[in-house]
Amino acid sequence: MNSLSDWDRLADYWEDFGPPESPSSHDLESYRQRLLRHCSNKKQKVCILGSTIGLRRLFVDNPYLTDCQVHCIDWSSKIYDRMTNLGCIENPQEHYHCANWISFDLGKESFAAIVADKSINNLAFENWPALIDNLWNHLEPGGLLLHRVVFVNQKLRGMTFEEILLQEAQCIQSGTISLEDGAERLWDKCLSGSYFIGTDDQQSMSVGNYRNGIHACEEKLKGLHTPAARLFFMFLVLYEQNFSDVWPAITSDDFSRVLASRFEITHMLYSHDYEGAVFQPVIECRRR
Repeated sequence: MNSLSDWDRLADYWEDFGPPESPSSHDLESYRQRLLRHCSNKKQKVCILGSTIGLRRLFVDNPYLTDCQVHCIDWSSKIYDRMTNLGCIENPQEHYHCANWISFDLGKESFAAIVADKSINNLAFENWPALIDNLWNHLEPGGLLLHRVVFVNQKLRGMTFEEILLQEAQCIQSGTISLEDGAERLWDKCLSGSYFIGTDDQQSMSVGNYRNGIHACEEKLKGLHTPAARLFFMFLVLYEQNFSDVWPAITSDDFSRVLASRFEITHMLYSHDYEGAVFQPVIECRRR
């Protein structure tokens, strides 16, 4: 997802299927509690990177945060409009800025807090320092940065596509998850697991790294109606057009190193209401 056209294309079909693609209720509670401590009962200025529905609704649904002046930064107006409509968001205190996260410039505007969901996961590794510098420039001294970050899932090292597929198919067969949830979890795991396919020093992930395993499963599952086959072909319907997308791979060490000169990491807040939450914490940082 390296271009504006990619994001505009996503806006045409994006739906909120819940975590891990968007914050869970536990994730949002972590955001809410930290914001209440920092911004409650004050007419603070807050910046949201992107158009995430759950983050924007925090400032609509919580009476102690409704006085906050909210600024949304998203370079795709189509994504912003899509999220606004899906989330039924009507907030007179919200202002939209069509701009890039690493280069937006609101002049002397400074924020008590900046909140984001996987923003750094959507930027190439070489752009991380510029992002961090720009956020630092727009935060008040001691300002709050709240950011859910997806780290590489080390448990997927060495797993084949078929092994991940069968693992999710078992959950569908037992009735613990729906077919759509299984497809989303399969995408999430394959994206993270793809980090381990290729060179040891790569800093990117792409489900396309599993292309041989995906093709092999397609041949094996044609004409079958097993849980694995149903899951596989749902996975193709929902995600095949995104197999070639390339995403940055992040480890906790990478994140700490990039933030070190500008921010202090004060808390890592882990949810427990969806699989994968153990490597997707909401991270609280303070501007140095």
